[in-house]
Amino acid sequence: MAIVDRNICVLAVYEMFILLKYNYVTINEAIEISKTFGSNESGAFINGILDKIAVTAREKIPGKQDKNQDQPWSIDTVCCDTAVISYFQDEKPLERSSGLIDWRSNGYLSRLLISNKIQGEFAETLLYIRFNKVKPEKILMIGLGKSLIMS
Repeated sequence: MAIVDRNICVLAVYEMFILLKYNYVTINEAIEISKTFGSNESGAFINGILDKIAVTAREKIPGKQDKNQDQPWSIDTVCCDTAVISYFQDEKPLERSSGLIDWRSNGYLSRLLISNKIQGEFAETLLYIRFNKVKPEKILMIGLGKSLIMS
């Protein structure tokens, strides 16, 4: 696999499973990028890989067996030991998956932010074990820095 193709696939998988973007949009964007920056065969190759990943993931999630249903993942439907979520330094209140986990933990993550025990700085990590109200046993939170820098 060419380096460009691999990196496009990594970004697309990140969008599908971490940023919770819709699969068909992400796959289409990856194909278009690969046509611009990859070889002549890159579009078809990336389409095949990402489609297989999306279909396989849908088959493993309860209630997502419909191949035509492109819904984002949810912390309630993921079947894993550890969930990895990200948050921004200037994201207050927490949103998306981090906000849901904060809500399920009765504001525990917000209290950590208010007390400056975590700040969301780039590459800052927090591993929380034994969340009772979400399926994954462990939650790994990764700080992304300021959201404007990532845009």
